[in-house]
Amino acid sequence: MWLYPFRDERGSIVVRICSFAVFICCLARGAETQTVSTSGGHACAVLADGTVWCWGSNEYGKLGQDYDEQGPTHVPMQVSNIENALSVCIGSEHTCAALADGTVWCWGSNEYGKLGQDYDEQGATHVPMQVSNIETALSVSAGAHHTCAVLADGTVWCWGDHPTYDGEGFIHEPTQIASFDTVTSVSAGEEHACAVLADGTVWCWGDNMSGQLGQGYSSIDGTRDPVQVPGIDTAKSISVGGFTSCAVLLSGAVTCWGDSWGGPREWIGSSLFSIERPAKVAFGDTSPETSFLSQSVSSGGMHTCAVLADGTVWCWGDDYYGKLGQDPYDDEQGPTHVPVQVPGMNSVLSIDAGAHHTCAVLADGTVWCW
Repeated sequence: MWLYPFRDERGSIVVRICSFAVFICCLARGAETQTVSTSGGHACAVLADGTVWCWGSNEYGKLGQDYDEQGPTHVPMQVSNIENALSVCIGSEHTCAALADGTVWCWGSNEYGKLGQDYDEQGATHVPMQVSNIETALSVSAGAHHTCAVLADGTVWCWGDHPTYDGEGFIHEPTQIASFDTVTSVSAGEEHACAVLADGTVWCWGDNMSGQLGQGYSSIDGTRDPVQVPGIDTAKSISVGGFTSCAVLLSGAVTCWGDSWGGPREWIGSSLFSIERPAKVAFGDTSPETSFLSQSVSSGGMHTCAVLADGTVWCWGDDYYGKLGQDPYDDEQGPTHVPVQVPGMNSVLSIDAGAHHTCAVLADGTVWCW
Protein backbone atom coordinates (compact mmCIF):
# COMPACT_ATOMS: atom_id res chain seq x y z
CA MET A 1 0.00 0.00 0.00
CA TRP A 2 1.00 3.63 -0.49
CA LEU A 3 1.48 5.92 2.46
CA TYR A 4 1.96 9.61 2.97
CA PRO A 5 2.39 11.38 6.29
CA PHE A 6 1.49 14.86 7.47
CA ARG A 7 2.10 16.73 10.70
CA ASP A 8 -0.59 17.37 13.25
CA GLU A 9 -0.54 20.35 15.62
CA ARG A 10 2.03 18.66 17.85
CA GLY A 11 4.37 17.86 14.97
CA SER A 12 3.61 14.15 15.29
CA ILE A 13 3.44 11.95 12.23
CA VAL A 14 0.08 10.71 10.96
CA VAL A 15 -0.19 8.14 8.18
CA ARG A 16 -2.82 7.93 5.47
CA ILE A 17 -3.16 5.61 2.53
CA CYS A 18 -2.97 6.82 -1.06
CA SER A 19 0.15 8.51 -2.40
CA PHE A 20 3.25 7.46 -4.29
CA ALA A 21 6.12 9.30 -2.65
CA VAL A 22 6.37 9.58 1.13
CA PHE A 23 7.46 12.87 2.68
CA ILE A 24 9.93 12.32 5.54
CA CYS A 25 8.35 14.38 8.30
CA CYS A 26 10.25 16.26 10.99
CA LEU A 27 13.60 15.51 9.37
CA ALA A 28 15.00 18.97 8.75
CA ARG A 29 13.85 20.75 11.92
CA GLY A 30 14.41 24.01 10.08
CA ALA A 31 17.57 22.87 8.28
CA GLU A 32 17.65 21.85 4.64
CA THR A 33 18.79 18.37 3.60
CA GLN A 34 22.04 18.15 1.64
CA THR A 35 22.31 14.44 0.77
CA VAL A 36 20.44 11.21 1.39
CA SER A 37 21.55 7.56 1.32
CA THR A 38 19.48 4.37 1.41
CA SER A 39 20.02 0.64 1.66
CA GLY A 40 18.01 -2.49 2.40
CA GLY A 41 16.43 -1.49 5.69
CA HIS A 42 17.36 2.06 6.63
CA ALA A 43 18.13 5.51 5.28
CA CYS A 44 20.17 8.49 6.43
CA ALA A 45 20.41 12.16 5.50
CA VAL A 46 22.97 14.92 6.03
CA LEU A 47 21.45 18.29 6.88
CA ALA A 48 22.89 21.71 6.08
CA ASP A 49 24.14 22.03 9.65
CA GLY A 50 26.33 18.91 9.22
CA THR A 51 24.23 16.63 11.40
CA VAL A 52 23.21 13.12 10.30
CA TRP A 53 19.71 11.75 10.82
CA CYS A 54 18.67 8.13 10.20
CA TRP A 55 15.44 6.11 10.18
CA GLY A 56 14.31 2.54 9.49
CA SER A 57 15.75 -0.66 10.95
CA ASN A 58 18.15 -0.21 13.86
CA GLU A 59 19.62 -3.69 13.69
CA TYR A 60 23.27 -3.64 14.81
CA GLY A 61 22.76 -0.01 15.87
CA LYS A 62 23.07 1.21 12.26
CA LEU A 63 20.82 4.21 12.99
CA GLY A 64 23.37 5.39 15.52
CA GLN A 65 21.01 4.46 18.35
CA ASP A 66 21.44 1.84 21.10
CA TYR A 67 19.96 -1.38 19.71
CA ASP A 68 18.78 -2.48 23.16
CA GLU A 69 16.80 0.74 23.62
CA GLN A 70 15.69 1.70 20.09
CA GLY A 71 13.98 -0.60 17.61
CA PRO A 72 12.85 0.19 14.07
CA THR A 73 11.48 3.72 13.65
CA HIS A 74 9.94 5.83 10.92
CA VAL A 75 10.96 8.98 12.77
CA PRO A 76 14.44 10.31 11.78
CA MET A 77 16.84 10.23 14.73
CA GLN A 78 20.05 12.22 15.06
CA VAL A 79 23.34 10.31 15.15
CA SER A 80 25.35 11.43 18.16
CA ASN A 81 28.84 12.93 17.88
CA ILE A 82 28.50 13.72 14.15
CA GLU A 83 28.19 17.48 13.63
CA ASN A 84 30.16 18.42 10.52
CA ALA A 85 29.36 15.68 8.01
CA LEU A 86 29.76 16.31 4.30
CA SER A 87 28.17 13.06 3.13
CA VAL A 88 26.75 9.80 4.44
CA CYS A 89 26.66 6.34 2.87
CA ILE A 90 24.94 3.10 3.78
CA GLY A 91 25.98 -0.52 3.35
CA SER A 92 23.91 -3.59 4.06
CA GLU A 93 24.20 -3.33 7.85
CA HIS A 94 26.50 -0.37 8.48
CA THR A 95 26.66 3.38 7.95
CA CYS A 96 29.61 5.73 7.36
CA ALA A 97 30.02 9.49 7.14
CA ALA A 98 32.78 11.66 5.70
CA LEU A 99 33.39 14.73 7.87
CA ALA A 100 34.61 18.20 6.93
CA ASP A 101 37.93 17.57 8.71
CA GLY A 102 38.73 14.69 6.32
CA THR A 103 38.01 11.87 8.75
CA VAL A 104 35.59 8.97 8.21
CA TRP A 105 33.37 7.60 10.97
CA CYS A 106 31.33 4.38 10.78
CA TRP A 107 28.77 2.57 12.94
CA GLY A 108 26.59 -0.56 12.81
CA SER A 109 27.80 -4.09 12.05
CA ASN A 110 31.56 -4.60 12.09
CA GLU A 111 31.39 -7.95 10.31
CA TYR A 112 34.48 -8.36 8.13
CA GLY A 113 35.93 -5.21 9.74
CA LYS A 114 33.85 -2.93 7.50
CA LEU A 115 33.75 -0.24 10.20
CA GLY A 116 37.52 -0.03 9.97
CA GLN A 117 37.85 -1.71 13.37
CA ASP A 118 39.47 -5.03 14.31
CA TYR A 119 36.70 -7.62 14.07
CA ASP A 120 38.18 -9.65 16.94
CA GLU A 121 38.09 -6.65 19.27
CA GLN A 122 35.09 -4.62 18.12
CA GLY A 123 31.60 -5.99 17.49
CA ALA A 124 28.52 -4.14 16.31
CA THR A 125 28.18 -0.63 17.76
CA HIS A 126 25.79 2.30 17.54
CA VAL A 127 28.59 4.68 18.51
CA PRO A 128 30.41 6.20 15.49
CA MET A 129 34.00 4.90 15.32
CA GLN A 130 36.80 6.74 13.49
CA VAL A 131 38.50 4.81 10.69
CA SER A 132 42.24 4.81 11.27
CA ASN A 133 44.71 6.40 8.85
CA ILE A 134 42.00 8.26 6.91
CA GLU A 135 42.54 12.00 7.46
CA THR A 136 41.90 13.67 4.09
CA ALA A 137 38.77 11.92 2.78
CA LEU A 138 36.69 13.79 0.23
CA SER A 139 33.96 11.13 -0.01
CA VAL A 140 33.08 7.66 1.22
CA SER A 141 31.04 4.79 -0.25
CA ALA A 142 29.76 1.73 1.60
CA GLY A 143 29.15 -1.60 -0.14
CA ALA A 144 27.53 -4.69 1.28
CA HIS A 145 30.52 -5.76 3.34
CA HIS A 146 33.22 -3.23 2.50
CA THR A 147 33.81 0.52 2.45
CA CYS A 148 35.92 2.77 0.21
CA ALA A 149 37.05 6.39 0.45
CA VAL A 150 38.58 8.88 -1.99
CA LEU A 151 41.34 10.98 -0.45
CA ALA A 152 42.45 14.50 -1.34
CA ASP A 153 45.53 13.15 -3.13
CA GLY A 154 43.35 11.22 -5.59
CA THR A 155 43.98 7.80 -4.08
CA VAL A 156 41.33 5.23 -3.13
CA TRP A 157 41.44 3.21 0.07
CA CYS A 158 39.09 0.34 0.99
CA TRP A 159 38.52 -1.92 4.00
CA GLY A 160 36.30 -4.89 4.90
CA ASP A 161 35.54 -8.06 2.94
CA HIS A 162 36.19 -7.70 -0.75
CA PRO A 163 38.07 -9.64 -3.47
CA THR A 164 40.33 -6.61 -3.86
CA TYR A 165 42.62 -7.67 -1.09
CA ASP A 166 45.59 -9.95 -1.45
CA GLY A 167 45.44 -13.20 0.49
CA GLU A 168 42.41 -14.73 2.14
CA GLY A 169 39.88 -13.34 4.57
CA PHE A 170 39.16 -9.66 5.21
CA ILE A 171 41.02 -6.62 6.44
CA HIS A 172 39.87 -3.82 8.73
CA GLU A 173 42.78 -1.51 7.96
CA PRO A 174 42.32 0.78 4.94
CA THR A 175 44.24 -0.58 1.95
CA GLN A 176 45.14 1.43 -1.13
CA ILE A 177 43.62 0.27 -4.41
CA ALA A 178 46.20 -0.09 -7.18
CA SER A 179 48.32 2.99 -7.79
CA PHE A 180 45.52 5.41 -8.65
CA ASP A 181 46.27 9.04 -7.83
CA THR A 182 43.68 10.90 -9.93
CA VAL A 183 40.41 9.40 -8.70
CA THR A 184 37.48 11.83 -8.52
CA SER A 185 34.78 9.44 -7.22
CA VAL A 186 34.29 5.84 -6.11
CA SER A 187 31.22 3.64 -5.65
CA ALA A 188 31.13 0.35 -3.73
CA GLY A 189 28.47 -2.26 -4.49
CA GLU A 190 27.55 -5.79 -3.48
CA GLU A 191 30.79 -7.50 -4.50
CA HIS A 192 32.47 -4.97 -6.75
CA ALA A 193 33.52 -1.33 -6.90
CA CYS A 194 34.25 1.24 -9.59
CA ALA A 195 36.16 4.52 -9.70
CA VAL A 196 36.15 7.51 -12.06
CA LEU A 197 39.53 9.04 -12.87
CA ALA A 198 40.25 12.65 -13.79
CA ASP A 199 40.71 11.65 -17.43
CA GLY A 200 37.09 10.44 -17.57
CA THR A 201 37.87 6.74 -17.65
CA VAL A 202 36.17 4.19 -15.38
CA TRP A 203 37.99 1.35 -13.64
CA CYS A 204 36.31 -1.51 -11.78
CA TRP A 205 37.39 -4.45 -9.64
CA GLY A 206 35.81 -7.35 -7.75
CA ASP A 207 33.17 -9.84 -8.90
CA ASN A 208 32.23 -10.01 -12.59
CA MET A 209 29.48 -12.64 -12.47
CA SER A 210 27.09 -10.42 -14.44
CA GLY A 211 29.64 -8.44 -16.41
CA GLN A 212 29.46 -5.58 -13.89
CA LEU A 213 33.16 -4.83 -14.42
CA GLY A 214 32.47 -4.05 -18.08
CA GLN A 215 34.31 -7.21 -19.10
CA GLY A 216 33.00 -10.41 -20.63
CA TYR A 217 31.82 -12.55 -17.72
CA SER A 218 32.64 -15.65 -19.74
CA SER A 219 36.31 -14.66 -19.84
CA ILE A 220 36.84 -13.19 -16.36
CA ASP A 221 35.08 -14.20 -13.13
CA GLY A 222 36.54 -11.35 -11.09
CA THR A 223 39.77 -9.58 -10.29
CA ARG A 224 41.58 -7.82 -7.48
CA ASP A 225 43.32 -5.59 -10.00
CA PRO A 226 41.17 -2.76 -11.44
CA VAL A 227 40.30 -3.14 -15.12
CA GLN A 228 39.29 -0.31 -17.43
CA VAL A 229 35.70 -0.26 -18.69
CA PRO A 230 35.91 -0.07 -22.49
CA GLY A 231 34.30 2.75 -24.44
CA ILE A 232 34.11 5.30 -21.62
CA ASP A 233 36.47 8.28 -21.50
CA THR A 234 34.17 11.15 -20.47
CA ALA A 235 32.60 9.89 -17.23
CA LYS A 236 31.88 12.40 -14.49
CA SER A 237 30.26 10.11 -11.89
CA ILE A 238 29.66 6.43 -11.18
CA SER A 239 27.15 4.37 -9.21
CA VAL A 240 27.23 0.61 -8.70
CA GLY A 241 24.52 -1.58 -7.22
CA GLY A 242 24.12 -5.28 -6.61
CA PHE A 243 25.21 -6.46 -10.05
CA THR A 244 24.95 -3.27 -12.08
CA SER A 245 27.24 -0.33 -12.86
CA CYS A 246 26.10 3.00 -14.33
CA ALA A 247 28.02 6.15 -15.25
CA VAL A 248 26.94 9.68 -16.13
CA LEU A 249 28.97 11.14 -18.99
CA LEU A 250 29.94 14.76 -19.54
CA SER A 251 27.36 14.85 -22.35
CA GLY A 252 24.61 14.07 -19.84
CA ALA A 253 24.07 10.56 -21.17
CA VAL A 254 23.73 7.60 -18.79
CA THR A 255 25.45 4.35 -19.71
CA CYS A 256 25.04 1.06 -17.81
CA TRP A 257 26.42 -2.45 -17.86
CA GLY A 258 25.99 -5.66 -15.86
CA ASP A 259 22.69 -7.24 -14.80
CA SER A 260 19.87 -6.42 -17.21
CA TRP A 261 17.57 -5.19 -14.42
CA GLY A 262 19.74 -2.08 -14.39
CA GLY A 263 20.26 -1.65 -18.12
CA PRO A 264 18.19 -1.09 -21.26
CA ARG A 265 19.06 -4.34 -22.99
CA GLU A 266 17.06 -3.64 -26.15
CA TRP A 267 19.42 -0.79 -27.09
CA ILE A 268 22.11 -3.36 -27.85
CA GLY A 269 19.67 -5.76 -29.51
CA SER A 270 20.07 -8.44 -26.84
CA SER A 271 17.67 -10.53 -24.79
CA LEU A 272 20.40 -11.71 -22.43
CA PHE A 273 20.15 -11.19 -18.69
CA SER A 274 23.46 -9.34 -18.61
CA ILE A 275 25.12 -6.61 -20.65
CA GLU A 276 28.88 -7.02 -20.81
CA ARG A 277 29.61 -3.63 -22.38
CA PRO A 278 28.24 -0.15 -21.56
CA ALA A 279 24.91 0.66 -23.22
CA LYS A 280 23.24 4.08 -23.26
CA VAL A 281 19.91 4.65 -21.53
CA ALA A 282 17.12 6.59 -23.25
CA PHE A 283 14.50 8.54 -21.29
CA GLY A 284 11.03 9.26 -22.57
CA ASP A 285 10.29 9.24 -26.27
CA THR A 286 13.93 9.51 -27.34
CA SER A 287 16.66 7.39 -28.86
CA PRO A 288 19.98 6.67 -27.13
CA GLU A 289 21.62 9.42 -29.17
CA THR A 290 19.13 12.08 -28.03
CA SER A 291 18.60 11.06 -24.40
CA PHE A 292 17.65 13.81 -21.98
CA LEU A 293 20.55 15.31 -20.05
CA SER A 294 21.13 13.53 -16.74
CA GLN A 295 22.46 15.12 -13.57
CA SER A 296 23.09 11.96 -11.55
CA VAL A 297 22.34 8.25 -11.41
CA SER A 298 22.00 5.74 -8.57
CA SER A 299 21.96 1.93 -8.82
CA GLY A 300 20.22 -0.11 -6.12
CA GLY A 301 19.85 -3.82 -5.58
CA MET A 302 17.82 -4.53 -8.73
CA HIS A 303 16.79 -1.10 -9.96
CA THR A 304 18.36 2.16 -11.08
CA CYS A 305 17.14 5.77 -11.01
CA ALA A 306 18.41 8.94 -12.65
CA VAL A 307 17.78 12.65 -12.06
CA LEU A 308 17.47 14.59 -15.29
CA ALA A 309 18.40 18.22 -15.89
CA ASP A 310 14.74 19.24 -15.63
CA GLY A 311 14.54 17.85 -12.07
CA THR A 312 12.45 14.81 -12.96
CA VAL A 313 13.28 11.27 -11.84
CA TRP A 314 13.22 8.21 -14.08
CA CYS A 315 13.68 4.63 -12.86
CA TRP A 316 13.98 1.19 -14.40
CA GLY A 317 14.48 -2.41 -13.26
CA ASP A 318 12.46 -4.34 -10.68
CA ASP A 319 9.34 -2.57 -9.35
CA TYR A 320 8.80 -4.85 -6.35
CA TYR A 321 7.57 -2.75 -3.40
CA GLY A 322 6.96 0.10 -5.86
CA LYS A 323 10.58 1.28 -5.80
CA LEU A 324 10.26 2.59 -9.38
CA GLY A 325 7.59 4.99 -8.19
CA GLN A 326 4.88 2.98 -9.95
CA ASP A 327 1.90 1.13 -8.48
CA PRO A 328 3.18 -2.38 -7.59
CA TYR A 329 -0.38 -3.70 -7.75
CA ASP A 330 -0.82 -2.62 -11.36
CA ASP A 331 -0.84 -5.81 -13.42
CA GLU A 332 0.52 -3.88 -16.38
CA GLN A 333 3.55 -2.54 -14.49
CA GLY A 334 6.23 -5.07 -13.65
CA PRO A 335 9.98 -5.20 -14.12
CA THR A 336 11.02 -2.97 -17.00
CA HIS A 337 14.19 -2.09 -18.87
CA VAL A 338 12.46 1.04 -20.19
CA PRO A 339 12.86 4.05 -17.81
CA VAL A 340 9.56 5.27 -16.32
CA GLN A 341 9.02 8.72 -14.83
CA VAL A 342 8.27 8.96 -11.10
CA PRO A 343 5.05 11.01 -10.67
CA GLY A 344 5.19 14.23 -8.68
CA MET A 345 8.98 14.57 -8.66
CA ASN A 346 9.83 17.75 -10.58
CA SER A 347 12.52 19.57 -8.61
CA VAL A 348 14.87 16.80 -7.50
CA LEU A 349 18.51 17.60 -6.78
CA SER A 350 19.80 14.11 -5.92
CA ILE A 351 18.60 10.51 -5.74
CA ASP A 352 19.67 7.34 -3.95
CA ALA A 353 18.39 3.86 -4.79
CA GLY A 354 18.47 1.23 -2.06
CA ALA A 355 17.69 -2.47 -2.11
CA HIS A 356 13.93 -2.06 -1.68
CA HIS A 357 13.20 1.66 -1.79
CA THR A 358 14.34 4.98 -3.24
CA CYS A 359 14.79 8.46 -1.70
CA ALA A 360 15.24 11.88 -3.28
CA VAL A 361 16.28 15.34 -2.06
CA LEU A 362 14.22 18.17 -3.52
CA ALA A 363 15.23 21.78 -4.17
CA ASP A 364 13.34 22.92 -1.08
CA GLY A 365 15.50 20.67 1.12
CA THR A 366 12.81 18.07 1.81
CA VAL A 367 13.28 14.32 1.42
CA TRP A 368 10.73 12.05 -0.28
CA CYS A 369 10.92 8.25 -0.42
CA TRP A 370 9.03 5.43 -2.16
